[in-house]
Amino acid sequence: MKRNCFITLIIFLIFSNSFVSCVEEIENEKNNIERIKKYLRINLPNGVSSFNSAFGCLDHSYEKPCIFFVSFSISKTNFNNWLKEVKIQAGNDSLLNISNKDQQIINILTSTELRDFAKPYSYKWWNPSECNNPTLYAYLYDSHSKKIVGSFKDYWDGRVLIMYCEEKSICYFIIETFL
Repeated sequence: MKRNCFITLIIFLIFSNSFVSCVEEIENEKNNIERIKKYLRINLPNGVSSFNSAFGCLDHSYEKPCIFFVSFSISKTNFNNWLKEVKIQAGNDSLLNISNKDQQIINILTSTELRDFAKPYSYKWWNPSECNNPTLYAYLYDSHSKKIVGSFKDYWDGRVLIMYCEEKSICYFIIETFL
């Protein structure tokens, strides 16, 4: 009789642990989605799965410099629909195609390399360098209004980089504030 109670207790603990981890996973996804809204006032696209995010600051007593980076799976159709929905200018209208404004700034805006304090290599889901032919959308960022900035002339203190890897159906997203 004691053995049956012990086995029942073990089975109960295993199932309750699985349930708790499932609830934690749902809560973590909600927190991740709220985090992206904290840094950029846009909604996530439909059809997102495998959403991962991380955040790092040089010094937590300050708001800058900080990096928020995200990776999620999404179909190309849903990704393109999302760009239209949030009115993100794609292709020829992004900063990537502004003719020779300042090559150093363009290089910083389009780099998928993150600063060491964000610890990008400690996350298995952060691997944009494995994409062979990504589509990049680079923009300036205003951390005060939490919006994408359309011009070098406007106030900006950071960058937004959206990278879509069609071969893996993954979107990599970086929001970074500078000093």
